[in-house]
Amino acid sequence: MLASPVMGQASTDQSPAPRQGQGQSEGSSTERTQKEADEYKVKANLLHSFLKYAKFPEGTFAHAKSPIVVLVIGDDPFGPLLKTTFAKKKVGGRTIQIRRLKRIPNRICAHLVFAHGLEAKERKRLIAKLCTRPCLLVADVPGFAAAGGFINLYMHQGKVRFEINECCLKTTGVMLKAELLKLARMVTAESVPEEKKS
Repeated sequence: MLASPVMGQASTDQSPAPRQGQGQSEGSSTERTQKEADEYKVKANLLHSFLKYAKFPEGTFAHAKSPIVVLVIGDDPFGPLLKTTFAKKKVGGRTIQIRRLKRIPNRICAHLVFAHGLEAKERKRLIAKLCTRPCLLVADVPGFAAAGGFINLYMHQGKVRFEINECCLKTTGVMLKAELLKLARMVTAESVPEEKKS
């Protein structure tokens, strides 16, 4: 059974107060760093849940032992968290491989793409590349899902939640189970950009 989309508190109030003589900025920086680490630990677990509750169309995988590929494009906010989250875990009997690229490749061979730190025009290009491919495109940028992205992670009252653009997701052929959909905030797309042919 899937847990709530609030996969855990993304912030913590357990950081000790700065000792006398320490700069306030040092304490604030440490707190902020810990909050970000907690936030992305929750987001990493959500990526695993998305794969677990996804049904990819027939023919997506070359053979029964083909791995599921998770690709981070742009800046990687997870650090080692993805490796520890997916270590020794399988989805549908398949192992999970983590890959990272700074720029959008000409051909994307992945089943889940997490985009981070990309400019708006690059996000649109990525959406256009993946809108008809069996791949879950995820980001954590305000307005991403409404702009044609498939899944967007956002913060609400200090917790990580997610929204899904079901109409755009349908064009990929990937289906998400009802257990997941009922926990999401559903949004509609403004438009889905078409990739320009070079």
